[in-house]
Amino acid sequence: MRRLSALIMMFLLVSLTACQPGALDRRDSLPLADELISEAEQSGELAQAAEAYLNKAESSEGALQAAYYYRAASVSYALEDYPRAAEILNLIDINKLAPADQIEALLLQSEIALLLNQPTAALATLNQVDTANANSEQQQRRLSLKIEAYALNENDLDKALTHLELDPLLSANAQRENREALWASLMALSPQQLDLFNPGHPPAEDSGWFALAYAITAYQNNPEALDVAIENWYITYPNHPADAESYRAEVKPVFALPDAIGHVAVLLPESGAIAGAANAVKQGIIAAHFAQGANRQLTFYDTSQRGGVTEAYRQATSAGASIVIGPLDKQAVQQLADFEPLPIPILALNRISTTQSLPAHFFQFGLAPEDEAVSAANFALKQGYQRALVIGPESTWGERVIRGFEQAWREQGGIVVRSTRYRESQSDFAEIIKPLFALTDSEYRRKSLQNTLSRTLEFEPRRRQDVDFIFMVANPVKGRQLTPQFRFHRSGQLPVLSTSHVYEGTENPRQDIDLNGIIISDIPWLLNQDQDVIYQGLLNQATGDRGSFLRLAAMGVDAYQLIDALTEMNQNQQVFEGVTGQLSIDEAGHIDRQLPQGTFQDGKLQAITETE
Repeated sequence: MRRLSALIMMFLLVSLTACQPGALDRRDSLPLADELISEAEQSGELAQAAEAYLNKAESSEGALQAAYYYRAASVSYALEDYPRAAEILNLIDINKLAPADQIEALLLQSEIALLLNQPTAALATLNQVDTANANSEQQQRRLSLKIEAYALNENDLDKALTHLELDPLLSANAQRENREALWASLMALSPQQLDLFNPGHPPAEDSGWFALAYAITAYQNNPEALDVAIENWYITYPNHPADAESYRAEVKPVFALPDAIGHVAVLLPESGAIAGAANAVKQGIIAAHFAQGANRQLTFYDTSQRGGVTEAYRQATSAGASIVIGPLDKQAVQQLADFEPLPIPILALNRISTTQSLPAHFFQFGLAPEDEAVSAANFALKQGYQRALVIGPESTWGERVIRGFEQAWREQGGIVVRSTRYRESQSDFAEIIKPLFALTDSEYRRKSLQNTLSRTLEFEPRRRQDVDFIFMVANPVKGRQLTPQFRFHRSGQLPVLSTSHVYEGTENPRQDIDLNGIIISDIPWLLNQDQDVIYQGLLNQATGDRGSFLRLAAMGVDAYQLIDALTEMNQNQQVFEGVTGQLSIDEAGHIDRQLPQGTFQDGKLQAITETE
């Protein structure tokens, strides 16, 4: 009996020993990173605080080391030193942090991965978050970060599903914003995806979002079928928060031409100020029509007659035209944009600035000088240039080109160091070029030094060295005057980019020798003149300003050839290789051009290949 009592006592002692604090699971007593905040951090001396935390982490171990590393990473994040913060977070054994800090550390690591454009790594980290122990605010952050990661990965399906998961956690105001983003993601999906990946069943809310998006995308070009689909949706999802009518009102039918285009109508003036330009376009259209050999009717309507462009459009509609090309001048394009109804598609040959909502089948194509300016900016970016000087004429046209270049250049992260203007009556540009090249500053420094030393100094002015290239806007005469003066004022090897306006369009080596080295954007036809049969035919018809004629005729050729490509270009963002450039369609129905580059060698324009 005594032996049994002794055994029981021994068991109790062992049990009590096992229950001592040193043997308990101490997860609740792990150090929290917020408890380690130093005075340096509290006083805003973040760099000093980060170094101190790292030093303490390296001299610590286990949970304390992990907590100090997390503190150092948080401070590096606050300093916007994201690569260093990511590096420190990788040193942490997450499991040694207190549970609350584990979640925060993973969220921080994910956010930094997104800032470093690493969405896949961010998603992998977010999947490690203990969602069962995350509070509401942490859950919202986790899902918001996932949405951002899916957006960077262009994964609209998972982005939409995550918006749905986030929605119940949000306030009413936040829900409105979340649902707008949800709808944008759904509308980026195809009807097949919306049907196949619908996550629920009626009348569940998540199912209703997918079903509504399916109805609108599947029947957007069939108004009667869409009416029935929306009515059925309301019956199936009676209490759904989506405003189906407002979403339907936003729908813009997807444009599609009929498979067989039997009749093409062209609206151009035969008299008036732009009759010459219209004739060049007309010759291009006719040449493309016969070269294509299509079995379709081609009819020209004179917009300079009584009734103007709207009457010409009515006549084309009555005659059964499948599509209209034109008009050419901006005023007529605006008149047609204001005209109702517009039952047949329009490929206008100019662009208008308007905020009005135009039909999905109203396209705008033209030889906009802004296209060439944007092409020059894109070329400069590919060369690794960053800092530009800009010079152009004091004119409406000049300002339009300069504005197009500077906007495109700044949007791409480029810097305009200085932008200056010249008078078109000038021929000596010294007073413009010297300040542009900062030569006046060089001369001022020389005078100041001479005054200080009280003696004459040998002096050779130096141009500024903080720029990569010059963007010049000029006509042929001014271009030939400016370029030699750039060299005289020590431009050296500084590249000069320009637009097609500096080139007359036909070879003239004796005069264009002054343009040597200039890089311009121009239509493919004028850079590869021997490769196109239509070009050779139109060249024989060119009179007067042959360059302008050929550029306008090229627009006519592309306008006609675009007819058969519009549907694919609009629906699938395809690029069309035209004789006026690489053509694409934006959301507003504008046909944008990306032009190739050429450079003058021995007074002749030579194409620049991609490898140059």
